[in-house]
Amino acid sequence: MSPFPKPNPRTSPLAPWLPALQTHLSNPSNTSFTLSTVSLPAPNQNQPNPIPSTASPTPRARTVEFRGFFPTLTLHSSATTALREQNIGLNPDIYESEMLAITTDKRMEKVRELESGSFRNPPPGTPRSQAPNNPALKLGQKVDDLLDPVARDNFRVVVIRPEEVERLDLRDLENVTRTRWTFLPAKKENGEGDGGAWEGSWEEVDLWP
Repeated sequence: MSPFPKPNPRTSPLAPWLPALQTHLSNPSNTSFTLSTVSLPAPNQNQPNPIPSTASPTPRARTVEFRGFFPTLTLHSSATTALREQNIGLNPDIYESEMLAITTDKRMEKVRELESGSFRNPPPGTPRSQAPNNPALKLGQKVDDLLDPVARDNFRVVVIRPEEVERLDLRDLENVTRTRWTFLPAKKENGEGDGGAWEGSWEEVDLWP
């Protein structure tokens, strides 16, 4: 008997845009993508107003590595072997979702914008003349122990939950198509509020490109 509980059946189908995205990401050489974000400056807790009203949002774009759809992640074969050999195990292959997963280092200055780093290196972006407070942080370290406390403390999995998706199809330049999908949460039985954050439907609208 499986040690994992049987999940409740999902009544909502997976997103209609998911198969096309999975096709684009199925080639191992194409697992990276550009993630764009817009954020305000980091708050200054020493000021009465941590984020001034005059602060301007700043756009960022960076290349990140796609790790699969949470919680069933796509891992390197060596990572899969290490998880099994160190008796940690893998997530049970019984759940599926449209949530994209990437990894990042919590110490990155722009971690809110999802930059990545090395988890036993000195803090990224700090001067080389400044010795790390933790002597365990050094360049060029190879981490084999998946329970390494230093690396695990800095390691983060970032999960992106799409609520609106657009696709621009340029394959036929004489008939370019643009489609937008918006997630509509299911209503409760009494017609009020959110009937479940994970249940609902995707509204599809064709747009002029």
